[in-house]
Formats: sequence, structure tokens, C-alpha cells
Amino acid sequence: MINFIEYASKAQEELNKEKQILSDVEAKLQEKASLLAKREASLDTRETEIAIKEVEIQDREEELSVYETRKRREEEVVALFDDANSKLIDSDKKLKDASEKEADTRQMLEELSKRELALSEREKAYREEIKKEMMDKFLGVR
Repeated sequence: MINFIEYASKAQEELNKEKQILSDVEAKLQEKASLLAKREASLDTRETEIAIKEVEIQDREEELSVYETRKRREEEVVALFDDANSKLIDSDKKLKDASEKEADTRQMLEELSKRELALSEREKAYREEIKKEMMDKFLGVR
């Protein structure tokens, strides 16, 4: 019977060792599970942060797109303004040239009108003189 008690004691000791080993393994597994849960929570937090950053980047990209569109429009408006300003300067120059030509033409017309009037007066005086001479000849005054 001593053998049986010894075997039972040894079996109990081995069982206790196995229980201790299982307890140690269970503790290690629980520690790993805790670490994995912490890591999963950390990864979830990082994932949330990354999602927030992605939204911020999209917002910045939209702002940049709006800014670039506005800048392009401003450049187009500046180009149109420069073109219009250039055309206005050309038009002003042409108007000035035309005004000067018109003034020159008016002055020439006035001079021609004065010449024509003077010529008409001379012609009239010449005709009067011819009439007078003819009358004098006709009447025999000479």
C-alpha cells in the first residue's frame, strides 16, 4: 500500500506541477492578451488620428484648390484688364491723332474758305472793273 500512496503522492505532485505550469501559462496568456488589448486600443487610437489627419488633408486640398482657382481667375482678370487697358491706350492715342487731324483739317478748311472768299472778292471787283470799263467804252468816256 505504501507503493500506492507513493504513486498517489507522486501523481499529486505531478498534477500540482502541471497545474502550476498551466497557471503560469495562463498568467502569461492573460499578460499577452492584456498587451494585445492595449496594442489594439493604441492601434485604434492611431487609426482614428490617421482618419482625422486624412480629413484635415482633404480640407487643405479643397482650400488649396479653391485658392488656386481664385488665383487663376484673378490672373485671367488681370490679363483681361491689361488687354483692355492696352486697347484703351491705343484708342486714346487714335482719338488724339484723329482729333489733331480734325483740327488740322478744320484749320485748312478755314484757310481755304478765306482764300475762296478773297478770290471771290477779287473776282467780283475785277468784274465790276470790267463792267465799268465796258460802260465807259460804250458811253465813250475815254
